[in-house]
Amino acid sequence: MHGVRQNGAALGLAVSLLFLSCLPSAATQIDRRSPRELAGEATLVVRGQVKSQRSFWNAAHTRILTEIEIEVRQSFKGSPASRIRVLQAGGVADGVRMTVHGVPSWRPGEDVLLYLEPSLGDRFRVAGLSQGKFGLQRDPRSGELFATRPFLGTTVSGSSDSAIRLPLRSLLRASGLRVQEVR
Repeated sequence: MHGVRQNGAALGLAVSLLFLSCLPSAATQIDRRSPRELAGEATLVVRGQVKSQRSFWNAAHTRILTEIEIEVRQSFKGSPASRIRVLQAGGVADGVRMTVHGVPSWRPGEDVLLYLEPSLGDRFRVAGLSQGKFGLQRDPRSGELFATRPFLGTTVSGSSDSAIRLPLRSLLRASGLRVQEVR
């Protein structure tokens, strides 16, 4: 009887471990990108304002995508149109939420610096997932423009993931980009 209980417990443990190994993980690991690496991967580096976003099902109705429209205010790399579209996985459509860890969040009206790579058609994706999107805020005392990126909430290999706040000019220099007048 004692052996049957042990075998039953072992079988239960094995089944539980097998079940848990099949569950999707909520953790995302992103390879750390330096500002120079982000700029090297990007075909466009722009400052812009988030105008709108919309989520929708793909044609096969298997994934939800979100398209973000950006009004370009300044370009530091590449020759973008005055409005560009960024595409990323995840969003909410028809009451269904698809969460993709590591993609950036957006707010209409937000002033952003984006490192962008080509995506589908004439759309772009953010380089390095959330690493290629910075919020821009003007310091009320000095008037200097700062690039900020919150804690990403993901594991970034090669470093500890921490929030970033530095002058925009410093970020652009660290990216190896020509620093133009920053308005």
